Amino acid sequence: MLNIKKILLPVDFPVASLRVIHQAATLARHFNSEIVVLHVVTALSHAAGVPEDSREMADWDLLAAIIRQAEKQQDQSLGRSLMALPFSASWSKATRPWQLCRRLRRKKPT
Repeated sequence: MLNIKKILLPVDFPVASLRVIHQAATLARHFNSEIVVLHVVTALSHAAGVPEDSREMADWDLLAAIIRQAEKQQDQSLGRSLMALPFSASWSKATRPWQLCRRLRRKKPT
């Protein structure tokens, strides 16, 4: 059997990511894996509810934002599912793939 420790889940907002997040949660439960959610901030991110200010971004709770979005869509199960799994979230303003890879490599393993 595969030994998958982490599932990297790049997300955008708003609702488009919810089905994919459900699928990642299913895989994480099956493989006893951690979900690592990544959102790359773009010019359109603010319109979707992502803070613009760097200080606000530092305090931004991506998991809470995902759960709120699911609840707006009458999806109560996603929040319970994600809260029961190892979960970490990250965001990046990197515009080039190499910048993003460098940032993810510097993150300490959990």
